[in-house]
Amino acid sequence: MGPSQGALAEVFEAIGDAVYAMDRDERILFANRRALELWGKTGDQVIGRRLLDAFPGIADGEPYRAYRKALETRQAARLETVAPALDNRWIELEVRPAAHGGLVVVFRDIDNRKRAEAALRDSEERFRSMLEAFPQIAFVIGPDDRAVYYNK
Repeated sequence: MGPSQGALAEVFEAIGDAVYAMDRDERILFANRRALELWGKTGDQVIGRRLLDAFPGIADGEPYRAYRKALETRQAARLETVAPALDNRWIELEVRPAAHGGLVVVFRDIDNRKRAEAALRDSEERFRSMLEAFPQIAFVIGPDDRAVYYNK
């Protein structure tokens, strides 16, 4: 005998990631508290509604394309992308086919990490540009006392 729906709901609430499930017709069956928080919605606004009705304007986004592909192929997918339903914040998204023909979706907000990575890349590029502008020889020594970068 499997766990009750109530016990499963408790597990999904305890998970720090956002989790929701949809049926094969893209009707939202369940969404945990974290998903609702990230969406800025209540359960009444999404549960029982079709995905595109609950979130108009997401049809052209990469997450929705991943859902459609997973529904068609029944293959799991994992990606990092921007989410139109979250004001185009970066998310890490896992899409898994469910036994009932629908999908279980797990996502987490990684926007701060992606912005920090982009800022670091920009900073590194500015530093390289400064080194290249030096008329003298310049190089960077790494933590292991080896040169990791030379200007031209």
